[in-house]
Amino acid sequence: MFTVGTVIVKPNTACAQAGGTPTTPCDPEYMDALEARAWMEAQREVAQNQNLIVKPDSVLEYTCFDLFLNEIAGDASTMFSETTRWGPIPGLDSTSQDLALQGLISTGLVAYITSNFPHTYLGGRATADGAIQGSVSGGDYTCDQMATVWQEAKCLNMFDEADFDGFYDFQWYAQSDPRR
Repeated sequence: MFTVGTVIVKPNTACAQAGGTPTTPCDPEYMDALEARAWMEAQREVAQNQNLIVKPDSVLEYTCFDLFLNEIAGDASTMFSETTRWGPIPGLDSTSQDLALQGLISTGLVAYITSNFPHTYLGGRATADGAIQGSVSGGDYTCDQMATVWQEAKCLNMFDEADFDGFYDFQWYAQSDPRR
């Protein structure tokens, strides 16, 4: 024999009302809190990435582009304006090609490098500096900048700037300004 009974459950109204009944299905304060948290996490990620990924250097510095200009000044002079193969050329001397390359390329190169890469290699963390020569004079191309940067990069400690490096929590970011 089975007995079927009815159980009446009365909800505990004191617990249900403790948090307050929302007046709308979407609480704007909750959404604001979510947005603020997401914004702070995104800002933390951006600041963290800026700390750990250094500003790139110029490939023109790594390859010693100014020394390429010296090489072409020495080699191209006999092909163009400085050649005396067909006789003397009035008004041109042995540095005409050098001065033409300097005015045409080197001046713009120096301005570009100094305005866009005003730091030493590896975002200012290396001791090596890719100083570009402003003058052009015929010469040989010998460049070891890439090897120098590679050596410094592989020997660089990740956390060499204690105020900026490392993985920080939200409290550190709230109390500190990680921008340089």
